Amino acid sequence: MNENLNSELQQILDDLTYRFMDIREYRSAINAGQIIKKKIFEDDMIFQAKYPDHPYTLDNRYVRINASDKILNIALNLKTQFPDSILEKLHVALFDCCATVRLSLSQALEVSGGQSSILYLTQLNELEDESKLVKDQSAKSIMTLKTKYTLL
Repeated sequence: MNENLNSELQQILDDLTYRFMDIREYRSAINAGQIIKKKIFEDDMIFQAKYPDHPYTLDNRYVRINASDKILNIALNLKTQFPDSILEKLHVALFDCCATVRLSLSQALEVSGGQSSILYLTQLNELEDESKLVKDQSAKSIMTLKTKYTLL
């Protein structure tokens, strides 16, 4: 991986952690009454005005969505496995409370994930009950990686 791409990746990885909250922590915080769950059709601007630090406000999650889309584009162009140091960070970000981030990272790992990605995608697939797209994509990514690493 060239130096320019590595530098760009570092900035993108920083953006993936912006107001990040793991989906398990998010659910736990909602159940404990520490934060509220954003309703699907709730107005983004009103929600953001009320809860500016919430990981699901438009400004906060958009940074992570944009970063995950950039990771997907890099994976599609790179068409080779990300270095382990990058994969470690992607495996953490894969569990973002935002389903859009989870979807893009599942797609990226299908293309540029390593054998270690299978475990994290399997955990995500078992955990996923919010988005059928994420569930289906993580299952597809698992099968692709298992085939790639002949683990079937």
